Amino acid sequence: MPISFRDFVPPPKQHPRLGDINFADYNIHTWAEWGMKQSFVKTLWEGWQKLYKEPFRGITTDGEVIQNLFHLRGECAPIGAMQKAARSLVAVAEEEGTFGNMRLNIEADEWRRWMNPEFYFAKCGIRLEEQSEQVKNAMLTLIESSLSPKGYQKILDCMKINGFLGALIGAPHLMNEGSYNFILFGEPSVTEPWGWSLWGHHVSVCCFVLEDQMVMSPVFFGCEPNQIDSGEYAGTEVFSLEMQLAVRLMQSLSEENKKAAIAYDQLQHPSMPPNFPHPADGRNLAGAYEDNRVIPYSGVKASSFSETSRELLMQLIEKFIDFIPEGPLTAKLSDVRAHLEDTWLMWMGKYTDQDPFHFRINSPVIICEFDHECGMYLSNAAPARFHIHTLVRTPNGNDYGKELLRLWKEKNNF
Repeated sequence: MPISFRDFVPPPKQHPRLGDINFADYNIHTWAEWGMKQSFVKTLWEGWQKLYKEPFRGITTDGEVIQNLFHLRGECAPIGAMQKAARSLVAVAEEEGTFGNMRLNIEADEWRRWMNPEFYFAKCGIRLEEQSEQVKNAMLTLIESSLSPKGYQKILDCMKINGFLGALIGAPHLMNEGSYNFILFGEPSVTEPWGWSLWGHHVSVCCFVLEDQMVMSPVFFGCEPNQIDSGEYAGTEVFSLEMQLAVRLMQSLSEENKKAAIAYDQLQHPSMPPNFPHPADGRNLAGAYEDNRVIPYSGVKASSFSETSRELLMQLIEKFIDFIPEGPLTAKLSDVRAHLEDTWLMWMGKYTDQDPFHFRINSPVIICEFDHECGMYLSNAAPARFHIHTLVRTPNGNDYGKELLRLWKEKNNF
């Protein structure tokens, strides 16, 4: 019988890690001040800022970027609808005086400012909850026009769950459907590069656009809990299919491949290295500010999979990135399949329909990570299936569309 998140809702002022804190006493600014006084939060933020100051290279397996993986090409991205929505947002933001805070240069370092925790440290762009309905709706229209219908619904669902969590623990001012920042990069165009980023608690999306080509990474989706069981949005649930596909994939592997894939048979294992799991990212390695991380291939190589297991792997990857609109999704999946022989799967934990687990899929053109987490605001001390962090990265220098931008500048003699 699966455990319920309801069993881990702490009584007011009796949080096992935060003690008698009263969330109602804080707003997003004073909560950030409180966080910076906590040694583990301060250490986390200072470590991230050190990483932020490093020049961008991209995630690699050994410190060396693999060349010639990404190319300028047509992908049939929905640029007409996107450009129309972006220009409407610009017009509304200019009218209300928020455009100057919202827009940055296409090469601005703030692309890399996204983060998952709710602490409001990176104050760049504009914040949804502080905007008028007109600006907020225009912003969401741009996001909707940029994603697949499934992707836009996932963003909305994760935002709703964030609001549900805030209400559940008495912290609606800290976590709600508007607890997200937005930046527009560059000038919306059908010929020149531009994009946007949205980030906050359990939702972070970076969308780079060049003509009708797109790069949507880094992307972070998460939840605590993974479902809403009461109120206006009762019935909302996320990540169920991802979990089912991942378990089916593991169960389909040969015994030899299962053994090779599993790094640890528990998510909290005594032989894990110091400072692992990470306090914010858990067992995921490609989180916020980890833009240059070296993540070696580990686990089992897909070249040894049966045809059934290979197709399940492709289904899982497709589910992971089905937020991408149709044309760019087809192009991305073609890239993934072209490198399937050099794709690796690493697993931690059991692989039943009830146990928590972690996995990483790593190839030259994509990284997908999934982690069941301990409670942050819920009180479970062990990882549970109702607190989830997922990540998608484009390794070898093309997160944020950086490699496409370089190629475009080279082509146009910039």
